[in-house]
Amino acid sequence: MEQKALKIMLIEDNPDDVDLLGRNLARLPLARVEIETCRLLADALKRLGEKEAKFDVILVDLGLPDSEGLDTFFKVHQQAPQTPIVVLSVEDDVGLAVEAVREGAQDYLVKGQANSELLWRSLHYSVERMKIEEALRQARDELEIRVRERTAELATANASLKQMVIEVSAAGEQVRGALLGIIQVISLIIETRDPYTAGHQRGVADLAQAIARRLGLPKERIEGIRVAALVHDLGKISTPAEILAKPARLSEVEMNMIRIHPQSGYDILKRVEFPWPIAQIVLQHHERLNGSGYPEGLSAPDILLEAKILAVADVMEAMCSHRPYRPALGIEKALTEIRRNRGILYDPMVVDACLANFNETTPTVSGKDQGSHKTTASSQPPPLATP
Repeated sequence: MEQKALKIMLIEDNPDDVDLLGRNLARLPLARVEIETCRLLADALKRLGEKEAKFDVILVDLGLPDSEGLDTFFKVHQQAPQTPIVVLSVEDDVGLAVEAVREGAQDYLVKGQANSELLWRSLHYSVERMKIEEALRQARDELEIRVRERTAELATANASLKQMVIEVSAAGEQVRGALLGIIQVISLIIETRDPYTAGHQRGVADLAQAIARRLGLPKERIEGIRVAALVHDLGKISTPAEILAKPARLSEVEMNMIRIHPQSGYDILKRVEFPWPIAQIVLQHHERLNGSGYPEGLSAPDILLEAKILAVADVMEAMCSHRPYRPALGIEKALTEIRRNRGILYDPMVVDACLANFNETTPTVSGKDQGSHKTTASSQPPPLATP
């Protein structure tokens, strides 16, 4: 079956760049593209406003004769909010790249650095990410509709307070079941984008639950921690897959794009009415006691206990798992990491509960390679788990 062509709108005024982009895309034998070029922003906005305008992805230069900088991106995004946009720029600027992605760009490419393969992958990943985001929006909207409908039914079902309490309770279980079902789907979507961390979220959820039980938290709160753990990396759907699977040290630009994922996850989850503060836990799971974490640099008093538990479980599971750039480091190195930073990066009570869990149980984290169980002294601290 013939592959469907990828329809691209290219907003670029430099003929040499237009020619180079076209030749780069044409080099790949399996690449089929249809490119429509506009040299002025005004022409592009007019074309995008036409009913028959159907584009899979938009490539936009930030330096045009009639517009410059992120203002160009904002205008295109406003005209075509449902079409993925990849920003082109001559500037290898970390701040500009991060701001563009934060404002909704699917990727940021520097002219002269984007070869044919990188360009092709970026365009395809942008289209796929937009599809996933749209599916999540639809799932969220459908859930909100179901909750509103069920709430309305319960409000009119019975005037009796006793009967209303019974029905609300039953409805709560149904809504919770629907929520947990959607959470499982979201968790699977995240894992399919990053096969190297398949099972990571489930592993973090299992360890976070065990720590919460050690701390004596109530069953309801423990359940909220598990749900948050299952979606704590949801924001990585906005991170290019080539960065997640890169088998080498990440650049500063790439690290900053990774560090956006707690905020991206929060932005997706904040409109869902969970019985627990899921969005806030996800936002804070990379914060640290001494304020060195991200995205907000919170310190100990301002970080939720659930997020502190998730932080320790996340580091433990990540260090005990294989990554594209290194083999699994093993449980002993992971335990050394949390011991060394007890009270500095990680909450002391949470660390103690985690250590007690591994002292009294067979050390297993997600069923992955655990490394040696023998503790060895080292003058250098083990490398920290990646975000």
